[in-house]
Amino acid sequence: MFSFFKKKENHKRHSDCVYINRQTADYALKQHYDNLTAGNRTVFVLCFFENTAERLSNTISNIAFAEKATRDIGLRMKIKNAQNPFFLFAEHHPHLTTEQTVINEIDLICEGNNLEINFFTSLDEPMMAPFNADNIIGLMKKLGMDEKEAISHNMVSKSIKNIQAKIAKRVSTSIQCKSQEEWMKLNYTN
Repeated sequence: MFSFFKKKENHKRHSDCVYINRQTADYALKQHYDNLTAGNRTVFVLCFFENTAERLSNTISNIAFAEKATRDIGLRMKIKNAQNPFFLFAEHHPHLTTEQTVINEIDLICEGNNLEINFFTSLDEPMMAPFNADNIIGLMKKLGMDEKEAISHNMVSKSIKNIQAKIAKRVSTSIQCKSQEEWMKLNYTN
């Protein structure tokens, strides 16, 4: 009847595709990118770390740094002028606030249009290590999960946000780094 207490509808579609290893996640990202661009979709591939951009630059030509993408005027205009842009993140940032700031800024640039955001993550990433990802990998292999299969569910996305929130609680100031591994070593304290 009335929607006073109804949760505000989220206009951002966000999904996580989690793979057993980074190589498979990169391959899936490239396949998804090729499929979207073949269908004439405007796709932006974003990453948080320089080493990730270097690794992917051999197969994907238009990679941008997530945090710089929101400040680069030329890229901001491309995002703003794109019809239903699709954002593929090559990784999560370990610190939830950093990642959320970028997503909120992209949302502002797109002026509230429906956003589609996919994250391509792997269980062998450094941010997953303190949370027993090795045990999960072992369990998945015992259950017969193919390495090319992705886990994708709202519960998985919530679990990743919980991991990021736990990391954020232990990080007082974030030092910029070239890789997620370096970021975890310099910023995250056990």
